[in-house]
Amino acid sequence: MTGKAATYSGSFMKKLSGLDESKLFDQLNKAETNDATARHQLAGNVRWVVDHAQIISDQIVHRLPQYTLHNGTHLFNVLSIMEELLPEETLRALTPLECALCILAAFTHDLGMVMLDEDVKKYQETTGTPENQEWRRHCDAYPEEQRQIERWKKIRDSEPVRASEASRRISYLEGHLLAEFIRKRHADKIDPILHWLTRLEEEAKNQTLFHYGHFDFKRYLAQIGVSHGQRVSWLRETLVGSDKPDRFCRLAGGERVNVAFPGLLVRLADIMDFDASRAPGILYKHFGIENAVSILEWNKHMAITGWSFDDDTLTYEADACEHPIYEKSIHDFVNVIDREIQSVKEELNWQRRFLSSKGDHYQICLPEFVQPQIRAALDDQGHPVYIFHDLQFELDQHEIQQLLMGESLYADPALCLRELLQNALDALQMRDLRLKVLAKDPDARVEPTDALRSDEALQVRVTWGQDSATDREYIRVSDSGCGMTREVLERYFTKLGKSYYRSSEYEREQQILREHGFIVSPISQFGIGFLSCFMLADEIRIRTHPGQANHGVRAAYDVRLSGSGSLFWLSPGTLERQGTEITLYLKQPFQLDHDHERAIRWLKGHFDYSAQHGEPEEERQIFEQQKRIDPLWIIGRYVIWPLFPILFHLENHADQSVCLDDRFHGDVLAPIAIEVVTKKSSGVGFSRFSLGSPTLGISRLGR
Repeated sequence: MTGKAATYSGSFMKKLSGLDESKLFDQLNKAETNDATARHQLAGNVRWVVDHAQIISDQIVHRLPQYTLHNGTHLFNVLSIMEELLPEETLRALTPLECALCILAAFTHDLGMVMLDEDVKKYQETTGTPENQEWRRHCDAYPEEQRQIERWKKIRDSEPVRASEASRRISYLEGHLLAEFIRKRHADKIDPILHWLTRLEEEAKNQTLFHYGHFDFKRYLAQIGVSHGQRVSWLRETLVGSDKPDRFCRLAGGERVNVAFPGLLVRLADIMDFDASRAPGILYKHFGIENAVSILEWNKHMAITGWSFDDDTLTYEADACEHPIYEKSIHDFVNVIDREIQSVKEELNWQRRFLSSKGDHYQICLPEFVQPQIRAALDDQGHPVYIFHDLQFELDQHEIQQLLMGESLYADPALCLRELLQNALDALQMRDLRLKVLAKDPDARVEPTDALRSDEALQVRVTWGQDSATDREYIRVSDSGCGMTREVLERYFTKLGKSYYRSSEYEREQQILREHGFIVSPISQFGIGFLSCFMLADEIRIRTHPGQANHGVRAAYDVRLSGSGSLFWLSPGTLERQGTEITLYLKQPFQLDHDHERAIRWLKGHFDYSAQHGEPEEERQIFEQQKRIDPLWIIGRYVIWPLFPILFHLENHADQSVCLDDRFHGDVLAPIAIEVVTKKSSGVGFSRFSLGSPTLGISRLGR
């Protein structure tokens, strides 16, 4: 719904300063109900919570001085914006509990960011507890910060002249680690909010503080609070579960309560409260912020002087902006707000669709357009201190693909199979080392890993064939390695040029492996290498299982991609064991053409194991020019002595499989002539010479 004119402009913006000015609170007190007594008690409880939640929220800045304010001013701003987003007809249709949930969500959605000294000690100092283990895992993800802390501690203890500076640096770094810990918990878990709601009950000596009649809504309120940091559909999907699609509504005293609707309002109002009141300069100077991102966050808020919502456009104004980077950050954040509004529109339509005619009660005034209006500060001559041009380097995926995977780097599109094998072997090595570490130290903080089953081995399988459902040819690379979590998929697998093996998480685990006597040296770098698969395939399907799978961060996933610029389509995983399976569906004009004897003959020639190694060259050139693909021939050229076996076979023909391992070159490509060795051994005094399963005297050196 659009078209409502509501104006907020600088000091003329009407902001609530007390609950009695609230239209939602007024509606709560006069809404029709079957139980006036329950409504009256609910109103009194809401007033009590609002007063005390402000006091609690004022403490957020003590732990997170580098974040914009989340105090009472912000909470009343959020409530003000929520009310301006509500059309009158929607406001009048809200039930008492729906009004209460909107108000309470405004004042409790950030409670999870509050940690008192006793809470901090429980995580940081009480060793052996689940809380302390969670804190240690968090710190392990920041090895550079921990190194810096230790460095400054040594300076503090050994250089008295720099002791003051060192103490300040230590305090800042430790505060940063704690702030990140609080921020992540606040965004992902309902327990921190539930903790404070329970404490409010205890403080009020009222176990029905979050009751409407006999209906306990405390957990729903916590879910609404957490939802403002989740994807927009999270709250509805969480409430629905496996029930009917309209189960995001509940019945309380015979009255329908749309629990998901307040979640949309609070997430919009929270992100739209974007002005200088959340970052006063006095606090910025007092806390002496050093982190560049934090400085940027504060300054973009300080630059905003007002905003207006007229008809169909939401405009954020910034006068006297002093630096183009602040203007750029405002543009970026306004784009975030715009995307949030579009997501809420879509989600609101879903909710109304599930509720049919009842959904007409739930409307939100949403702008069609969001824009910044920014003016640069002027110098002494009245000229702008900068001229803003929003120019930056951009990566064109098609051009990158042509540049990096053209004739110079990836002359043969089929080399992407080598990239997949390298990744698979790295994943196997990582799982193998994790299992070895856990065997020595079950409490080691390596990534959770499943033990190998009796019928399971650390190996790679390369299979190919024709999909019976689509008649499309495919090549599949499967491994029983470590698999990928959703975080790895989102943060590294999907990012061009970003590698997990250059991340702080990997560096932390590498250090743990070294402490237990193991060294890992990956040969692959997911990113550009994986993108090369689209030179051979136009569709890729991935199934991955990270081990210790659950319904949370370690869930198994299936992923589908249709082109290098396509969306990653995630769905619940179907792989039942730890590992990863990647299937390439060949695009035209590539076609499978495997011949076992020919592949062995070509490999012998390639490695000079055959006197006729020069003869097949013309045959191979014609084969490759015709875009024919033989996985054994392609991969056999590049993987010589793998740490783990690689099995090759045409789908449904496992009996004809070829095993590429550290014996392949000795047993298959260049077998020892036993009769010649036997004859020569007799000549030097050995009457009998038994050679059972000959291998070359080569240790497993890697790939």
